[in-house]
Amino acid sequence: MRRETETTSIHSGQTMVRWASVILLLVLSSSVFPQMSPRLKQFLESRNFLELIEAYKQEKIVLWNEGNKVRQEKARPYVVADGYRCQVLATSSREKAVAEARKIESLKLDSVYVIEASPNLYKVYVGNFQTRRDAEIFLDRLRNAGITDAWITPAKIHVPKAPVVKAPIPTPSAEEEEAVGKTFFYAIQVFATLDSTKAFTLRDTFSKKFNQPCEVIQQGKVWKLLLGKFQDRASAGELLTRLQNEKITDAWITQVAR
Repeated sequence: MRRETETTSIHSGQTMVRWASVILLLVLSSSVFPQMSPRLKQFLESRNFLELIEAYKQEKIVLWNEGNKVRQEKARPYVVADGYRCQVLATSSREKAVAEARKIESLKLDSVYVIEASPNLYKVYVGNFQTRRDAEIFLDRLRNAGITDAWITPAKIHVPKAPVVKAPIPTPSAEEEEAVGKTFFYAIQVFATLDSTKAFTLRDTFSKKFNQPCEVIQQGKVWKLLLGKFQDRASAGELLTRLQNEKITDAWITQVAR
Protein backbone atom coordinates (compact mmCIF):
# COMPACT_ATOMS: atom_id res chain seq x y z
CA MET A 1 0.00 0.00 0.00
CA ARG A 2 1.39 3.39 -0.95
CA ARG A 3 1.64 5.93 1.86
CA GLU A 4 1.21 9.55 0.88
CA THR A 5 2.97 10.98 3.93
CA GLU A 6 5.35 9.60 6.50
CA THR A 7 6.08 11.25 9.81
CA THR A 8 8.62 10.06 12.34
CA SER A 9 8.73 11.81 15.69
CA ILE A 10 11.60 11.50 18.17
CA HIS A 11 10.97 12.80 21.69
CA SER A 12 13.85 13.73 23.93
CA GLY A 13 14.15 11.58 27.01
CA GLN A 14 15.85 11.66 30.34
CA THR A 15 18.27 8.82 29.83
CA MET A 16 20.44 7.26 27.18
CA VAL A 17 18.49 4.04 27.61
CA ARG A 18 15.35 5.70 26.27
CA TRP A 19 17.25 7.09 23.29
CA ALA A 20 18.82 3.76 22.55
CA SER A 21 15.41 2.14 22.62
CA VAL A 22 13.97 4.69 20.19
CA ILE A 23 16.88 4.42 17.76
CA LEU A 24 16.89 0.63 17.95
CA LEU A 25 13.16 0.61 17.22
CA LEU A 26 13.62 2.80 14.14
CA VAL A 27 16.48 0.75 12.80
CA LEU A 28 15.08 -2.70 13.42
CA SER A 29 11.30 -2.30 13.19
CA SER A 30 9.91 -4.08 10.15
CA SER A 31 6.78 -1.91 10.34
CA VAL A 32 8.68 1.37 9.75
CA PHE A 33 11.42 0.92 7.17
CA PRO A 34 9.53 -1.12 4.55
CA GLN A 35 6.96 1.70 4.32
CA MET A 36 9.53 4.50 4.02
CA SER A 37 10.82 5.96 0.82
CA PRO A 38 14.52 5.24 0.12
CA ARG A 39 15.25 8.94 0.57
CA LEU A 40 13.79 9.09 4.09
CA LYS A 41 15.41 5.79 5.05
CA GLN A 42 18.81 7.08 3.94
CA PHE A 43 18.31 10.24 5.97
CA LEU A 44 17.47 8.29 9.15
CA GLU A 45 20.43 5.97 8.75
CA SER A 46 22.87 8.85 8.23
CA ARG A 47 21.85 11.03 11.21
CA ASN A 48 22.64 10.92 14.91
CA PHE A 49 19.47 11.92 16.73
CA LEU A 50 21.25 12.99 19.90
CA GLU A 51 23.30 15.45 17.85
CA LEU A 52 20.16 16.76 16.13
CA ILE A 53 18.48 17.38 19.49
CA GLU A 54 21.56 19.18 20.75
CA ALA A 55 21.95 21.24 17.57
CA TYR A 56 18.37 22.41 17.33
CA LYS A 57 17.43 22.39 21.03
CA GLN A 58 14.01 20.99 20.30
CA GLU A 59 11.84 18.68 22.35
CA LYS A 60 10.62 17.02 19.19
CA ILE A 61 12.06 16.37 15.73
CA VAL A 62 9.59 15.74 12.93
CA LEU A 63 10.78 14.25 9.65
CA TRP A 64 8.26 14.77 6.86
CA ASN A 65 8.27 12.79 3.66
CA GLU A 66 5.59 13.92 1.23
CA GLY A 67 4.59 11.75 -1.73
CA ASN A 68 4.20 12.94 -5.30
CA LYS A 69 0.42 12.47 -5.20
CA VAL A 70 0.09 14.77 -2.19
CA ARG A 71 2.18 17.46 -3.89
CA GLN A 72 0.05 17.17 -7.02
CA GLU A 73 -3.15 17.51 -4.99
CA LYS A 74 -1.83 20.64 -3.28
CA ALA A 75 -0.98 22.15 -6.65
CA ARG A 76 -4.47 21.64 -8.04
CA PRO A 77 -6.75 24.70 -8.16
CA TYR A 78 -9.65 22.61 -6.82
CA VAL A 79 -10.61 20.18 -4.08
CA VAL A 80 -12.66 17.02 -4.51
CA ALA A 81 -16.07 17.00 -2.83
CA ASP A 82 -19.42 15.21 -2.96
CA GLY A 83 -21.89 16.63 -5.46
CA TYR A 84 -23.64 15.87 -8.72
CA ARG A 85 -22.81 15.49 -12.40
CA CYS A 86 -24.84 14.77 -15.50
CA GLN A 87 -23.94 11.40 -17.00
CA VAL A 88 -24.46 11.12 -20.73
CA LEU A 89 -22.94 7.76 -21.59
CA ALA A 90 -21.70 4.44 -20.23
CA THR A 91 -19.91 2.20 -22.71
CA SER A 92 -17.30 -0.53 -22.98
CA SER A 93 -15.62 1.37 -25.83
CA ARG A 94 -13.07 3.99 -24.87
CA GLU A 95 -13.11 5.37 -28.42
CA LYS A 96 -16.89 5.85 -28.28
CA ALA A 97 -16.65 7.58 -24.91
CA VAL A 98 -13.93 9.97 -26.14
CA ALA A 99 -15.91 10.75 -29.29
CA GLU A 100 -19.02 11.55 -27.25
CA ALA A 101 -16.98 13.74 -24.88
CA ARG A 102 -15.56 15.73 -27.78
CA LYS A 103 -19.04 16.19 -29.19
CA ILE A 104 -20.28 17.61 -25.89
CA GLU A 105 -17.18 19.76 -25.43
CA SER A 106 -17.97 21.42 -28.77
CA LEU A 107 -21.23 22.70 -27.24
CA LYS A 108 -19.16 24.64 -24.66
CA LEU A 109 -21.66 24.10 -21.86
CA ASP A 110 -19.42 22.93 -19.01
CA SER A 111 -16.48 20.70 -18.12
CA VAL A 112 -16.59 17.20 -19.65
CA TYR A 113 -14.95 14.10 -18.15
CA VAL A 114 -14.26 10.58 -19.38
CA ILE A 115 -13.91 8.27 -16.37
CA GLU A 116 -12.79 4.64 -16.46
CA ALA A 117 -15.20 3.35 -13.82
CA SER A 118 -13.92 -0.24 -14.07
CA PRO A 119 -12.09 -2.34 -16.64
CA ASN A 120 -13.91 -2.04 -19.98
CA LEU A 121 -16.45 0.48 -18.63
CA TYR A 122 -16.11 4.17 -19.55
CA LYS A 123 -18.50 6.88 -18.41
CA VAL A 124 -18.90 10.40 -19.76
CA TYR A 125 -19.87 13.10 -17.25
CA VAL A 126 -20.59 16.81 -17.59
CA GLY A 127 -20.38 19.55 -14.97
CA ASN A 128 -19.61 19.98 -11.27
CA PHE A 129 -22.72 20.79 -9.25
CA GLN A 130 -22.88 21.16 -5.49
CA THR A 131 -26.69 21.00 -5.43
CA ARG A 132 -29.11 18.74 -7.25
CA ARG A 133 -31.15 21.80 -8.24
CA ASP A 134 -28.22 23.18 -10.28
CA ALA A 135 -27.76 19.77 -11.89
CA GLU A 136 -31.45 19.64 -12.83
CA ILE A 137 -31.31 23.06 -14.48
CA PHE A 138 -28.19 22.05 -16.41
CA LEU A 139 -29.89 18.81 -17.46
CA ASP A 140 -32.51 20.92 -19.23
CA ARG A 141 -29.75 22.73 -21.12
CA LEU A 142 -28.27 19.41 -22.24
CA ARG A 143 -31.63 18.20 -23.49
CA ASN A 144 -32.28 21.48 -25.30
CA ALA A 145 -28.91 20.95 -26.99
CA GLY A 146 -30.00 17.51 -28.21
CA ILE A 147 -28.40 15.36 -25.47
CA THR A 148 -31.65 13.64 -24.54
CA ASP A 149 -30.35 10.52 -22.79
CA ALA A 150 -28.48 12.27 -19.97
CA TRP A 151 -29.32 11.78 -16.30
CA ILE A 152 -28.18 13.11 -12.92
CA THR A 153 -25.95 11.03 -10.70
CA PRO A 154 -24.13 11.66 -7.39
CA ALA A 155 -20.41 12.02 -8.01
CA LYS A 156 -17.12 13.36 -6.73
CA ILE A 157 -16.83 16.87 -8.16
CA HIS A 158 -14.19 19.57 -8.47
CA VAL A 159 -14.75 22.62 -6.27
CA PRO A 160 -12.38 25.59 -6.82
CA LYS A 161 -10.12 26.35 -3.85
CA ALA A 162 -10.32 30.09 -4.42
CA PRO A 163 -13.71 31.80 -4.64
CA VAL A 164 -14.78 32.01 -8.26
CA VAL A 165 -17.34 34.51 -9.47
CA LYS A 166 -19.48 32.31 -11.66
CA ALA A 167 -22.56 33.33 -13.57
CA PRO A 168 -25.66 31.55 -12.27
CA ILE A 169 -26.99 28.72 -14.38
CA PRO A 170 -29.81 30.33 -16.37
CA THR A 171 -33.32 29.12 -15.65
CA PRO A 172 -34.91 27.73 -18.84
CA SER A 173 -37.09 30.24 -20.69
CA ALA A 174 -40.76 29.57 -21.41
CA GLU A 175 -39.84 28.62 -24.99
CA GLU A 176 -37.21 26.18 -23.77
CA GLU A 177 -39.64 24.71 -21.24
CA GLU A 178 -42.18 24.21 -24.02
CA ALA A 179 -39.59 22.53 -26.26
CA VAL A 180 -38.55 20.19 -23.48
CA GLY A 181 -42.20 19.51 -22.62
CA LYS A 182 -42.80 17.98 -26.03
CA THR A 183 -40.36 15.19 -25.23
CA PHE A 184 -40.29 15.10 -21.43
CA PHE A 185 -42.54 15.88 -18.49
CA TYR A 186 -41.69 16.85 -14.93
CA ALA A 187 -42.48 14.62 -11.97
CA ILE A 188 -41.47 14.27 -8.34
CA GLN A 189 -39.50 11.22 -7.30
CA VAL A 190 -40.82 10.44 -3.85
CA PHE A 191 -39.54 6.95 -3.17
CA ALA A 192 -37.15 4.22 -4.35
CA THR A 193 -37.07 0.61 -3.22
CA LEU A 194 -35.91 -2.87 -4.19
CA ASP A 195 -39.36 -4.23 -3.27
CA SER A 196 -41.75 -3.95 -6.24
CA THR A 197 -44.78 -4.91 -4.13
CA LYS A 198 -44.10 -2.06 -1.72
CA ALA A 199 -43.65 0.37 -4.61
CA PHE A 200 -47.04 -0.45 -6.15
CA THR A 201 -48.76 -0.29 -2.76
CA LEU A 202 -47.33 3.16 -2.08
CA ARG A 203 -48.28 4.29 -5.59
CA ASP A 204 -51.96 4.10 -4.71
CA THR A 205 -51.37 5.76 -1.34
CA PHE A 206 -49.54 8.76 -2.80
CA SER A 207 -51.97 9.14 -5.69
CA LYS A 208 -55.01 9.33 -3.40
CA LYS A 209 -53.38 11.57 -0.79
CA PHE A 210 -52.07 14.19 -3.22
CA ASN A 211 -54.68 13.75 -5.98
CA GLN A 212 -51.96 13.33 -8.60
CA PRO A 213 -51.13 10.59 -11.09
CA CYS A 214 -48.44 8.32 -9.71
CA GLU A 215 -46.44 5.73 -11.60
CA VAL A 216 -43.80 3.15 -10.83
CA ILE A 217 -40.79 2.80 -13.09
CA GLN A 218 -38.03 0.22 -12.90
CA GLN A 219 -34.36 1.09 -13.32
CA GLY A 220 -32.19 -1.98 -12.91
CA LYS A 221 -33.16 -3.56 -9.61
CA VAL A 222 -34.64 -0.34 -8.23
CA TRP A 223 -38.34 0.59 -8.38
CA LYS A 224 -38.95 4.35 -8.34
CA LEU A 225 -42.16 6.13 -7.48
CA LEU A 226 -42.90 9.26 -9.57
CA LEU A 227 -45.68 11.59 -8.51
CA GLY A 228 -47.35 14.10 -10.83
CA LYS A 229 -47.06 14.84 -14.52
CA PHE A 230 -46.30 18.48 -15.29
CA GLN A 231 -45.53 20.43 -18.43
CA ASP A 232 -43.30 22.95 -16.63
CA ARG A 233 -40.91 22.94 -13.68
CA ALA A 234 -42.79 25.65 -11.78
CA SER A 235 -45.89 23.48 -11.43
CA ALA A 236 -43.75 20.55 -10.28
CA GLY A 237 -42.12 22.89 -7.78
CA GLU A 238 -45.49 23.67 -6.20
CA LEU A 239 -46.10 19.98 -5.57
CA LEU A 240 -42.56 19.56 -4.25
CA THR A 241 -43.18 22.34 -1.71
CA ARG A 242 -46.38 20.62 -0.62
CA LEU A 243 -44.52 17.32 -0.17
CA GLN A 244 -41.80 19.01 1.87
CA ASN A 245 -44.46 20.56 4.09
CA GLU A 246 -45.67 17.00 4.66
CA LYS A 247 -42.14 16.13 5.89
CA ILE A 248 -41.28 14.20 2.72
CA THR A 249 -37.85 15.79 2.49
CA ASP A 250 -36.11 13.29 0.20
CA ALA A 251 -38.29 14.10 -2.81
CA TRP A 252 -36.96 15.99 -5.84
CA ILE A 253 -37.98 17.11 -9.31
CA THR A 254 -36.96 14.89 -12.19
CA GLN A 255 -37.67 14.67 -15.89
CA VAL A 256 -39.25 11.65 -17.53
CA ALA A 257 -39.31 10.84 -21.23
CA ARG A 258 -42.79 10.69 -22.70
